Amino acid sequence: MPRPGAMMSGSEFQVDAQPRSALFLERSPSCNLLQVIIARTIITARARRAADRERIVDIAARIIDLECSIRALRAEQETVQERLDAYTYPVLTLPPELVSDIFVHFLPVYPKRAPHTGLLSPITLGQICRLWREVAFSTPQLWRTFKLVLPARDSKRSDQADQVRVEAALRRSRSCPLSLELCYYRLETTPLFETIIAHRARWQHLRLFVLVANLAAIEGPFALLRSLSISSLT
Repeated sequence: MPRPGAMMSGSEFQVDAQPRSALFLERSPSCNLLQVIIARTIITARARRAADRERIVDIAARIIDLECSIRALRAEQETVQERLDAYTYPVLTLPPELVSDIFVHFLPVYPKRAPHTGLLSPITLGQICRLWREVAFSTPQLWRTFKLVLPARDSKRSDQADQVRVEAALRRSRSCPLSLELCYYRLETTPLFETIIAHRARWQHLRLFVLVANLAAIEGPFALLRSLSISSLT
């Protein structure tokens, strides 16, 4: 029997020593397609990596530019802030005595009463800046008048808030005569009502809306009293 790869005559033919599986792969169309796909995949991957490298370089350059811009903006910000810090508003250069007098004219002319809270109350003046707060809190004339309405029923928390505000106003008014308007329709005597009564020696102008039962708690003397208006309900 002839050996593989031997020359034969007639019907004999020459057989290559290469394995049959290799011959099949070389001649198979699917093998050629697979090689093409692999080659294209490699080329695409290389192209993407090259593009990513270029993009990284571009991003790094842009970051450097942005960092330079940020440093420049921060330097400008510091310069502008220093200029603002050095700026003095003309109104803040006024003497405290003049500012205090202006504040007094902000409120209704005495003995008209200013609201206890809100935009037209003296509390507003103390919310502008530290200097104005110091001037407002040290000007007794701003706190010598107020209106206070206590409904028949209210929350304990609201009573406590009013108590704090009234005590602060009476303390800041020092020894000034008082012009008060109080609406109080409660049967019981609350600490807030007692606080206001405790300053009756300074009452100069008083307008009360109270229950008849509350009148017994109001006793003299009223040395400074000039005007009194009482509206009572049974």
